[in-house]
Amino acid sequence: MKTHTLYAAAILGLVSTGNLMATTIILGNAGSGTNTNIPDTFGDNVSASDAGRFEVTDGGTPNIGLTWDASGGTNANSWQFHAWGGSDYAAGGALQMDGSSTNSIFSITFTPEAGFGVVLNGFDFVGDTNNDTYQYRVDLVRTFDNNTVFTTTTAEWTTDTSQPQENAPSVTIDYTGALGEEYRLDLVRLNDDSSDAGSRVDIAIDNLSFGQTAIPEPTSTALVGLGAFAFMLRRRR
Repeated sequence: MKTHTLYAAAILGLVSTGNLMATTIILGNAGSGTNTNIPDTFGDNVSASDAGRFEVTDGGTPNIGLTWDASGGTNANSWQFHAWGGSDYAAGGALQMDGSSTNSIFSITFTPEAGFGVVLNGFDFVGDTNNDTYQYRVDLVRTFDNNTVFTTTTAEWTTDTSQPQENAPSVTIDYTGALGEEYRLDLVRLNDDSSDAGSRVDIAIDNLSFGQTAIPEPTSTALVGLGAFAFMLRRRR
């Protein structure tokens, strides 16, 4: 009986274990749309690569919906596509938090379909060439109970005129949500020490990486095993 129990547990493990399916990286290159607002659903249900916009592996994230929002905080205007210095810099573009003055909150919400989960890997901040100092807090919030499951205060960084990207930090999140749970990534502007903060406060992100998980369909091996186990139980009776 003990052997049968162990055999059944192994087979059920094959059937019920979650499966990491795919990854999508959102790039900032807007093509001809530079300095225009990002659509609210940019990166929604991506299943194929799009040069300069999305890099997709293993089928992408077709079961994850995205919503971009810039309504929180003070003087939050919009997410925008920006060139940020040419084709050799920030993949030719970045996703700018336009008008992101102190206390602004720019958000990206990840909404999975039933039976799928969200994986948040991380992203890169992108500096400018104005020699300003910035500080952000990054929160990952589970929306159904408003619980913050990840948070970090980035160290202050000062953008460099000649190499702005070198000083801007990357944020590693590496969080896998439960199936069906929606998450919101909040980027909260904490500080800007520039004297003209009202006009020179924009900052951007690039290479936003996320993925999806799912309950895998039973493999043929698992199905055969379950059938054999059921037959064994029947024979013993």
